Amino acid sequence: MSDIQALFNATTNLPVLPKVVEELLRLLEEDDPDLKEVIQKINRDPVIAAKVLRQANTAHYGSTRQIKTLDEAVAIIGFARLVTLVIASGVTEAVTEVPGVDLPTFWKRSFVTAAIARKISLDLNKNARTKYLPELVYLGALLHGIGQLVMHLFFPNAGFVLDQANAAPTVAERKNVERTHLGVDHCQVGQELTKRWLLPEEIQLMVRFYLEPNHAEADQHAEIVHLAEQLASGMLQAAQASKMAEEITNHLTEKLAEDEDAWAEIIDGFSVFLSEADAFI
Repeated sequence: MSDIQALFNATTNLPVLPKVVEELLRLLEEDDPDLKEVIQKINRDPVIAAKVLRQANTAHYGSTRQIKTLDEAVAIIGFARLVTLVIASGVTEAVTEVPGVDLPTFWKRSFVTAAIARKISLDLNKNARTKYLPELVYLGALLHGIGQLVMHLFFPNAGFVLDQANAAPTVAERKNVERTHLGVDHCQVGQELTKRWLLPEEIQLMVRFYLEPNHAEADQHAEIVHLAEQLASGMLQAAQASKMAEEITNHLTEKLAEDEDAWAEIIDGFSVFLSEADAFI
């Protein structure tokens, strides 16, 4: 048994996905899930259903009228996106209180990262030979930091170390603080949690390797999450788009924009996700 598995087995207050999400994940294992049954299950959890409808009514989806039912939501945003929003809503319901963590701030950063990652993957798919999976990328990006929350549950008496980790300028530095003082890091912990939640392996790998996208075990989606996390961090610190365009570049940004000015314009367009993230919180 690994040290991480031992920590999980010794912790009694681990986050548990809502029943509707667990049932939905089981339904999705079927070759042809019944849409009517999916919607019926979602409607049994009014909190999650309301969150999904609130998100579906954001300007991002371009609906000219208010979406009032999940059937209407499917018609506007599609079945795959509906499933993603249900799982995303369920995740926030699974973690409602963590001592020492400002959850609204944590989730806002997570949802902004997820929205950026999904948009990048959609844009890359327009021209790239390698095709990305936007909905899985969204969930992987949403959960990239979930291990940070679990670390607080694992080590309730390590307040000073976790405060140091929370104050780290970047998540990469945070990871180093965790490994140095606690022996494990939030990427490892997040991978184990998503595995226990029975989420797809692609999501588990994004959570594990988003800070090491060139790792031999990482898949192609990890680098998108890594890029999105950097952009979300800068936006939430009110960094100028032009400054981010200058500092945050890699081979993906070269595919997205022909020059630095075009990249800055794209980054500026991501600002809409700041307000839309509030629909989930």
